[in-house]
Amino acid sequence: MRRPLPESETARVRKALTQRWGHRLGDERIEVAGWIDPRTVEISFVISSPDDSFHYSMEARADLAEENIEPYEGKDLVLDFLDWYLGEYLESGRELLLPMDWGPHEFGEHTVLARGQVSNLKLERAADDLLEGRVTADELDPETGERKA
Repeated sequence: MRRPLPESETARVRKALTQRWGHRLGDERIEVAGWIDPRTVEISFVISSPDDSFHYSMEARADLAEENIEPYEGKDLVLDFLDWYLGEYLESGRELLLPMDWGPHEFGEHTVLARGQVSNLKLERAADDLLEGRVTADELDPETGERKA
C-alpha cells in the first residue's frame, strides 16, 4: 500500500531546504511531497514562482529491493539525492536540468531514478481557458497569456 510521507516530515524537509537554499530562491517557494510503498520510495521537490510562470518539478525514486535497502534508508537516499541535485542546479545558474523521462543516476553506491520538468503553469492555464472557450485569443496578451487590460 502506498503511503504519503507525513506532513511533519515534508514540512521539516521544506524548512531545511529553505534555510539552505533560500538565498538562491528569492520569492520562489519550494514544496516537498513523497510516497513510500513496500517496493519504492518516491519524493518530489517543486520550485515555483509566486505567479506560477516558473514551475520546476524534480522527482526521484529508489527501488528498495533492487538497492537492497529498508524504506527509511530509501527515503534518506532519495532526499539526499534531491538535495544534492538542487544544489547543483542552483550552483549551475539553473542550467543543469533533469531529463523529462525517468533515468538512472549513480549516487554513492546506489542508483536513483530521477526526472524533471520545467513548465509555465500560468501560460498553461491561459491556454486551457482559450481552448475551453472561457476567453478568446483577442482577450489575451500573446506573450504573457494574461488578460489584456
